[in-house]
Amino acid sequence: MKYYARKAFLGFCLVLLLMLLMPPLEAMASSEGGQPPNLTSSNLSTRIVAYHGNDTPGHVEIFIATDKPTLGNIDVIGSAVSSIGRTISTKIYLSTEEYKEEHRVNWAPWNDQWPSWEHLPAGEYTLKLNLYDEDGNQSIGMPLGTITVVEELNPRPIIEEVKVDTVSISPEYGVIENLATISYQLNRPAEVLVTIYQNGDSYETSMMRLQPGIHTIEWDGRNNKGMIMANGEYAVNFSTRETTADWHRNYFDFDNMIEIKDGDHNLPEWRADEIVTSISLDGNEISMKENGNRSIEGNITLGEDAYISVWMVNATKTNVSNLISYQKLSEGTHSFNWSGKDPYGGDLMNGTYYLKVTVFDATGTSGDIIYESEMVTIKDGHRPTVSEDAQWVRVIEDTVMSVYPMGSRYIAKTGETFPILEGGQYMYGGSGSYTVLVAGEVPGLISVGKVELTNIDQIPMKWGYASQQEVNLLKEPINHSNTIENATLGTPLRIIKEEGNWYRVLSPLGRQLFVKSTDLSLDKIESQEEPAILHIVVQGDTLWKISQAYGVTVDAISKENNFNPANELNIGKVLIIPKTATAEPVIGEDKQGNIYTVAAGDSLWEIAQRHGTTVEVIAALNNLDVNHYLEIGKRLQMPTSSNNEVDQKKPQVIYTVKSGDSLWKIAQLYHTTINAISEVNQINPADDLMIGQRLIIPMEPNSMINYVVRAGDSLWKISQSYNTTVEIIASINEFNPNNTIFPGQQLKIQVR
Repeated sequence: MKYYARKAFLGFCLVLLLMLLMPPLEAMASSEGGQPPNLTSSNLSTRIVAYHGNDTPGHVEIFIATDKPTLGNIDVIGSAVSSIGRTISTKIYLSTEEYKEEHRVNWAPWNDQWPSWEHLPAGEYTLKLNLYDEDGNQSIGMPLGTITVVEELNPRPIIEEVKVDTVSISPEYGVIENLATISYQLNRPAEVLVTIYQNGDSYETSMMRLQPGIHTIEWDGRNNKGMIMANGEYAVNFSTRETTADWHRNYFDFDNMIEIKDGDHNLPEWRADEIVTSISLDGNEISMKENGNRSIEGNITLGEDAYISVWMVNATKTNVSNLISYQKLSEGTHSFNWSGKDPYGGDLMNGTYYLKVTVFDATGTSGDIIYESEMVTIKDGHRPTVSEDAQWVRVIEDTVMSVYPMGSRYIAKTGETFPILEGGQYMYGGSGSYTVLVAGEVPGLISVGKVELTNIDQIPMKWGYASQQEVNLLKEPINHSNTIENATLGTPLRIIKEEGNWYRVLSPLGRQLFVKSTDLSLDKIESQEEPAILHIVVQGDTLWKISQAYGVTVDAISKENNFNPANELNIGKVLIIPKTATAEPVIGEDKQGNIYTVAAGDSLWEIAQRHGTTVEVIAALNNLDVNHYLEIGKRLQMPTSSNNEVDQKKPQVIYTVKSGDSLWKIAQLYHTTINAISEVNQINPADDLMIGQRLIIPMEPNSMINYVVRAGDSLWKISQSYNTTVEIIASINEFNPNNTIFPGQQLKIQVR
């Protein structure tokens, strides 16, 4: 028994010794004859980390070195338990494909184990290393210590400090150079894609895998096709995907970072001329008569292979017919023809048409060349008619309109004037648009809210009355348009034109605005309370003068308007006059009858008739635009008896002073004298003339002048201004009275 007991004791001691010499079983498992990989060194850049850290590091840099090439990962095991009773844990992957002896990885406290996909909650986490060698040997659960995750109270964005060294660039065609450098701070490892964009055009970098730090992008103002992008302000967008944590893509926009100014977005003329060396037509006239010349041949010569389109354009320089559709043509000469047809096969109207070529280079950059020398006139066909009493409109803000025949875009500039074509000739846009004649020969559609009627003095008087307690007067005839003024119940409003379910009216402050037809009654309505009297401050006004005019005190006006009487009055300010005042100013005319104050409902024509003079004389004396509205309360200088004597003796011309004019030059132009002009206009000949000033020019009967046609002119308007007829003007100038006249054309006019 002792023998067996001693033998058992020795066996137990041997097993115990072997167990002490062996590493823990959980940390080692090897294949037959192999050694497990060993950790030789490790380092963590921090032991405290926060998701999107700012005051605390946002990620940790981990370094692992082994005695042989390995793959591996690190188990991150939390002390807390999730809401479903599981220990919160995740993994950090060192390398999953390439066996290495050194592993470097950046990690943020993010749980990428399905279905979590969220940042780790605050707490302490144990790190255990798992290594695998190429022979299948492994070391599992080697301790790396702990790491603490804390909540960041001031999270740091992944992208910040975005800067551009040059905010405005001007890329030139054919010159490739970096013009702007964008720099930014990347705060955590991420994949980054940068886009510079505006209005559908963009430049985009490739996806870059970057480490934290300052990074830069060079940009030459071109898109990814190599085309120079359009002038304008460009935003910079960063698309990021963090490689240490959240793999969702995030986007950051920085608006108006870079401006392209005066860039060669379109193909320069010199380059287009290199491609298109010549173009010509074999005629310049098409007749729409049954047996007329209805076709014209043409040729275009290219100096190199290129994509091109050839068009005919009208007087607005918008497309009307496509002669060669977009296609690649080889170097050499190519022919085309035109039969005066629009894209829909119909005959185009009478007018002047020009050749246009659109040229494309290898990058797709295009340029338009209009050859005004290659001009075709269509005659003997249809043409829009403008009646002698046509209503005219003036554009009040730059706007896009569509023109005949293709509905092409035409930019109508502020101040341009057009006659309205009654009945929607050639185009009809409904109650929200006017059909007008552009450039003297092209019908077009323009929004009624973008124009004002000019010759309202010729419109018969018609009144409506606000039928609601408060009526909105809108900028445009649409329900969501801006309210510009309000009218109270019973307020009279002059109706200028009916626009479908709306009225265009002249507001109490002289603006052309729109009111719903349901808010206006054509029968007079007595308001429940007396409407306020409004006074518009004009040059020379003082509170004392205004108070005397309306029979009230300065203090009463100041209190009604919450206005300090010591403050300066601004011209154009609208003052409410207390209701104890007289409804009409008592200063309508001065003692000599030379000053008239405009009242509600007045027009220049009515005032002229009342004072025995003409609209032109009043406009010249007061430097007015006869087509513009009058402001209620405006004081007008009326002609004296000496003016009227001159009026009766001689015909008159109204002249608008231009830059460089002098009384001597104007007198020479109209074959009169400086004294004659000074006397009729009551001005000192030694005083300087003002640009835009209107002068009455006394003329000898039947004298001849040279007149330069302006935009918006018609033969009928010119004949009315000079007391003559369309037929006489046409006869003197030897042309058909039905011909279209053009801005800049010179006419001889006999003043009668």
